[in-house]
Amino acid sequence: MVSQGNLFEGSSRGSSLSFCDLISRYQIVIPKIQRDYVQGRDCAKANRAEFVKDLIASLKGRKPFSLNFIYGSLTPGGDFVPIDGQQRLTTLFLLHLYVYAKEGESELIKKLISRFSYQTRYTTNRFFKKLSKELPDLLNGETSGASLKERIESSGWYVASYEDDPSIVSAIVMLDLIDAEFGSEGCAGFSKLLETASPITFM
Repeated sequence: MVSQGNLFEGSSRGSSLSFCDLISRYQIVIPKIQRDYVQGRDCAKANRAEFVKDLIASLKGRKPFSLNFIYGSLTPGGDFVPIDGQQRLTTLFLLHLYVYAKEGESELIKKLISRFSYQTRYTTNRFFKKLSKELPDLLNGETSGASLKERIESSGWYVASYEDDPSIVSAIVMLDLIDAEFGSEGCAGFSKLLETASPITFM
């Protein structure tokens, strides 16, 4: 990660971090000037499938996977504001949320949702907060053969206005893909891996 103005530990060269390293030090704030989260859109279908496959293969195989440089600045209040890398950071947020929810790690979910926020749209933050409470039950309850996307969209707390938010629509698609990629093997033990020695890093 490279910060502007030499604000990150006194260096403009950056440091190698995992997502958990970053949110342990700073709150990630996606600013209003950033575009919506788009990795779940149809135009990104091929790229997102390969990206998710690489992320999960890295976890399953404990193999290093670098996401290259993420650029941003640090505010006096200690927020990290990404300038380039929002899409990758949001995908990592969704991956962590999925793993924590699947393993029932409620305290890790609370930490995660408190350290990552969108200023782009009010509905995006609202959805993420609600999803963080409901996802464990959606993942670990009776599925009846429905996809995760179908389970989310048929939930009583899901409102029609969410469909007008491109970031929410994309996030649901990505979560569905993450769920399908983990498959029946699940992700047991990956919460600890992500917290202590994640093979997925960026500069």
